[in-house]
Amino acid sequence: MCTNRLAWGCKMTARNALLDKLANSSLHLNKGLAVLFALALLLTGVSYWGVQRMLEEQRENVGVHFARLMENIREHESFLNTVSRESTKGRLLEKLHAPINLHDPAPEQGDNVYVGREYSFSLPFSVRINPSTIPALQNSKITELGAHLANYYSAYWSASHYQSPQTYVFNVPDNFEISVPAHGRLRGAAHTQVGESALVIRQILAPRAASTAQPQDSTVHWLQYASRPENSGAPSILSYVDIDLPATQLHISGASPRVVVASLLNLAQVSNVQRIMQRSVYDHFVLIAPNGEPVVGTPKPQSSLHDGLNLTRDGLVFQISSADARPWTGIYTISLKTFIDYALWALLGLLALLLVGLGCGLAFSRWYNNRVISPARQAHDAIAEREAFSRAVIESAPTGLCVLRHSDHQILLENHLALQSRGTAALVAALGNQHDLLTHGKTELEIDGQHLQVSFVFTRYHGEDAWLCAFHDVTRHIEDATVLEQARQVADSANQAKSRFLATMSHEIRTPLYGVLGTLELLELTALQPRQQAYLRTIQRSSSTLFQLISDVLDVSKIEAGQMTIDVQGFCPLDITEEAMRTYSAFAHSKGLRLYACIDAQLPDRVRGDPVRIRQILNNLLSNAIKFTDSGQVVLWVRLLEQTEAYSSLEWQVSDSGIGISTEQQVQLFEPFYQVRNTFSEGGAGLGLSICRRLCELMGATLEVTSEPGLGSSFALHLKLEREPGTLTDCPEFEPQAGPVYVRAPSPELAQHTCAWLRRLGVHARLLSNDMHSVDRSTLLVDMLASDNTSDWPGPRIIAKPDGRNPPEFTADGWEADANSIRAIAWAVSFAQQGITASVSASLPGQDQPLQLRVLVAEDNPINREIIKEQLEALGCSVMVATNGEQALALWMPGLFDLVLTDVNMPVLNGYELAIALRSQDRALPIIGITANAMREEGKRCTAAGMNAWMVKPLSMHTLHAQLLKHCKGVLIEPGAMTDHPPAPANGVDQVQLSPRMRELFFNTMYEDVHMTEVALDSGNPLKLAHQLHSMGGALGSVQAYALADTCAELERQLGESGLTPQLAEAVSNWLGSIGTLLKNLEALET
Repeated sequence: MCTNRLAWGCKMTARNALLDKLANSSLHLNKGLAVLFALALLLTGVSYWGVQRMLEEQRENVGVHFARLMENIREHESFLNTVSRESTKGRLLEKLHAPINLHDPAPEQGDNVYVGREYSFSLPFSVRINPSTIPALQNSKITELGAHLANYYSAYWSASHYQSPQTYVFNVPDNFEISVPAHGRLRGAAHTQVGESALVIRQILAPRAASTAQPQDSTVHWLQYASRPENSGAPSILSYVDIDLPATQLHISGASPRVVVASLLNLAQVSNVQRIMQRSVYDHFVLIAPNGEPVVGTPKPQSSLHDGLNLTRDGLVFQISSADARPWTGIYTISLKTFIDYALWALLGLLALLLVGLGCGLAFSRWYNNRVISPARQAHDAIAEREAFSRAVIESAPTGLCVLRHSDHQILLENHLALQSRGTAALVAALGNQHDLLTHGKTELEIDGQHLQVSFVFTRYHGEDAWLCAFHDVTRHIEDATVLEQARQVADSANQAKSRFLATMSHEIRTPLYGVLGTLELLELTALQPRQQAYLRTIQRSSSTLFQLISDVLDVSKIEAGQMTIDVQGFCPLDITEEAMRTYSAFAHSKGLRLYACIDAQLPDRVRGDPVRIRQILNNLLSNAIKFTDSGQVVLWVRLLEQTEAYSSLEWQVSDSGIGISTEQQVQLFEPFYQVRNTFSEGGAGLGLSICRRLCELMGATLEVTSEPGLGSSFALHLKLEREPGTLTDCPEFEPQAGPVYVRAPSPELAQHTCAWLRRLGVHARLLSNDMHSVDRSTLLVDMLASDNTSDWPGPRIIAKPDGRNPPEFTADGWEADANSIRAIAWAVSFAQQGITASVSASLPGQDQPLQLRVLVAEDNPINREIIKEQLEALGCSVMVATNGEQALALWMPGLFDLVLTDVNMPVLNGYELAIALRSQDRALPIIGITANAMREEGKRCTAAGMNAWMVKPLSMHTLHAQLLKHCKGVLIEPGAMTDHPPAPANGVDQVQLSPRMRELFFNTMYEDVHMTEVALDSGNPLKLAHQLHSMGGALGSVQAYALADTCAELERQLGESGLTPQLAEAVSNWLGSIGTLLKNLEALET
């Protein structure tokens, strides 16, 4: 129950994951909104503070400017008032200690204008005297007045903190004028131009009539100064004071008592920042004097302003008033453009913050829509769709569905199929009887012949724990599966019967065929008439075709049964190529075809692969090429495509000039039993290329065909093989100082490849050019594929023919060698260079010399033991025999034997156990197993036990010799001592072959074996019977009683598969009767 609830909880959690995600997103949204609101408040506060700070800074700037202006105005008023008081007291008219002469006229400043100074270091001043009113004798007094004024000017303004102004003294209306300092002597913005004094006096006298009347008062007056139009600098303010001097004080004849002292205040001199930075703190400025008259600028008609900041259409307007009883008022106007230019970066920062805030808000809105709104809408739609889909699935489900209450298994819901069934309640009851319904799962029910497949899972329905059950009727499927299984068993049985039939028939036919082929070989060695030889060749060709057909059928059977394996071992690719060429050389010669091989001289010495299967493919390709070529040539190309330190990619290509194959026929060329049209007369069953393709697939190789009708065909085998350390064997050694050797061949490619191989072996080989007169004709010549022994070459000559000698032999026409063996040609070159003219067969390695091996044989069957011993002794070996594995293990001593031959099935200690024991003591000892079982599993078992190889009984001399040479350091035996084709029984009757020394042993052993077999049969002991059958089968095969041996093998197989049945016991009894008959016939022949 807990498990079900946990499962249900996991499912509900998975279903509500999206809703939980939305809830979490909403919580995050609330936090985000709070943070965003705080950021918005902070941004608003920062923006407000920034704007206020910039406005305050502007207010401070104009306040500083107005304060400085007021200080300058008060300084000017103080100066003018001081001059007025001092003049009234008469101090400005005191007598100077030294007279001053106006000796510096200034014509550039006007007529009657002079520049003077009291001392050379005194402040200069300029004087303009009207000669029409002032006599010339009075000029000195006016000059003294100017010197007094200059001295006082210097004394006052040198102690002041403010910029000194341009000061004028006028005797009205136009008697004389004094300028302090002289025109052009002030620096900066206070610099005055010529004629400036006239402009000043006109503006002073303009409001009143120009007369000598007394002024209204002696206070300082301020006027708005209108400068020249060409002067675009800062505005100036004009201040003046009227001084009434009595004639007794002035003492200047022609002068009036009224004197006006004026000064100019340039606003550029007020602010040091404005003066130094050349930047104004305002755009428009209006200064209103205490009398209400504007002295700077013109007030704009607008609403009343108050002190402080005023926002108008013109921008920011600051009004500032002084703290005097009669205040001065300054109105500063700063346009929005100036304010923005001034606060550009600050405003841009605020704008950026605003944009960032807006962007964050938009991004947050999009995120909220994507993460909350849209998922919520999709979840709602999905829930609705899922609900509708679930209802549709339940109603349209092809199975019966029902919901059961978990507590009492009551039906809560069922679909229409469940309602239409024979009764859901009955199904639930049967389910409850067979299954406890505690955990979800599957089960099967059978009710009245109906098969049901039931699936049930834990769920929730209307707030209750429930089971969802699905009932599916699989009766039809089970019936169909039963029928298919029966059909498969019948097909497998038929396939096994077919394979067994093919294997048995192939074996039964091959046994007598061995005898036929062997007899034909023996017959060929006798003296025959030409007609008889023609008949013999016809019989040999037919027998060979039949033998190949039987082998192909057996190979197909092995491939279909999965018994075809790849035996990877080290081999020399040159050896298998030359062997294939020698095999079909006579066949090509009999059809008048030229057969040769062009082998790449870069071919590796040794590689790892399955040489038997590669040779089988080459034999098939060469056989087909020769078979379907009526004239021309067949060439075997061997190329090294690619080579690394570990692998070599090789290509064997067979090209012919035969009939060719069309493109349509190439598609089906590798199908079993397919033959090209118009080639049925050549024989064969159409299995060769199919077998080659299957073998290529097993080896990871490719087989390609290129052909055109009438132009011939080309089959290429591409194979990647692992490289193996080793060198070419049976190669002569050449002296470095040996002379050159010329090579001639009917085709350039054959001559080039022959030269390359001879160079690889150490021969200084050269191609023979067409110009015979340009070569040394006494040099040795290798004549490849020479058609006859006649030649136009006067020097020594090696005749390489397809049917040449191997080893080479010396003839009257020169050395004769096999053209299909490059090492035979090399040996011939070596003999010719050494000047040898006698037979050298005995001096070559591996020629006509017996094996010198010490062999230990373990065989429990006496007949097999003696036959193997005779075969080994015939091969030149010394043999020691043992009757079982235990005895063999006792006889073995380290270094005493070169090889061990052991039967795998022996009493006491079998061959597998013997191999394991020997391998633990000597890892290099060659061990070869002998068995009558040719199945694939037998070979794997032998290899697993540590054996180097295994052979199938009966053993031929050729097979035994080849295995001894492969695993031991021996030499070849005389070819005549071996045969690979044992004689066959005549007319289906076994012809037992017994040597005199074997006859008595065979009779005694066989009678004893027959008796022991009958005892095992009577006692019903299958193990003992199997041992006796295995032992007797090997003995019968060893004496060439093949029919009885094959029957024994079949009986042993049936015993292993089905046990000892009455039918099998009867068959064994009949077989024992046949053996008894054989033994009686043999005894009758002896008498």
